[in-house]
Amino acid sequence: MKKKINTLKKGLIVLLVMSLILSLAGCSDSGSKKADKEDKEEKTKVEASVEDDEDDEKNLAEEGNESSDEESADKDEKEEVEEDEKDENPLAAFLSNLNGLVGEELYMAVMSKDKYPDVYYESTSIMADGTTSEVATYRVGDQTRNEIKGPEGNMIQMFDSEGTMYTYNLEEGMGMKSSGEDMDMDDDMDDVDVDMDTGIVKAEITDLNGRKVLYVEQEYSSEGMTMTSFNWVDIEFGVPVKTESYMNGALSVSSEVTTMTGQFDKSDDLFVPDEGIEFIDMDDMFSF
Repeated sequence: MKKKINTLKKGLIVLLVMSLILSLAGCSDSGSKKADKEDKEEKTKVEASVEDDEDDEKNLAEEGNESSDEESADKDEKEEVEEDEKDENPLAAFLSNLNGLVGEELYMAVMSKDKYPDVYYESTSIMADGTTSEVATYRVGDQTRNEIKGPEGNMIQMFDSEGTMYTYNLEEGMGMKSSGEDMDMDDDMDDVDVDMDTGIVKAEITDLNGRKVLYVEQEYSSEGMTMTSFNWVDIEFGVPVKTESYMNGALSVSSEVTTMTGQFDKSDDLFVPDEGIEFIDMDDMFSF
């Protein structure tokens, strides 16, 4: 009986041990599965985080490209606007072309411009002795008409479309004309050393009475005489709006424009000499 009990006791112990082993195995397997599940969840989270980071970087890159494209488009649009403004405003375009030029180079660029707008202006000139002259000037293309009211009476000085110069006094009915074609001095000048010095001392772009002008200082010396001139040339119309000339330091003549406009009457006879004027042809005097 005792042997049987011992046998049962051993069997119970074996069962208990087996149960314990199975229980531990089950716990281990459950823990492993749980760990695997957690690892998978963690891996999924990491992969999702990486994908989110990649999406963020992609979005940032796209935004950067869009920003760069917008900046480029803005720059192109700004350049187009500037070009359009230059086309609509010839003065702005001309001033832009003068940037960086100084001295004689600047002077030549302004004075040698191919074409200036048509203009009408009035000016007052004062001589060294105090006498004054009122001048009205019409300029259309290459044609110019100066109407001068001074001590000598009413004088007209004019260049027509053919380049012929007329100078005459309305009261006296006398004048001179010259085309310059027969005054051929080119052959005579071949052997002459001509000094083409412009005498530029200073030349710069500045403002005068709210307008852009070329300010020029020039000086010439010959045979003990020194002539110095100060000129303010309007950039838009190419008109000397103010001048001062000195001879050996003494003021000899000054002039200043009082009225200037591009809107005026351009009648057909504006550059036709007045009737009744007797002209001396200067071309005949120089034709040999």
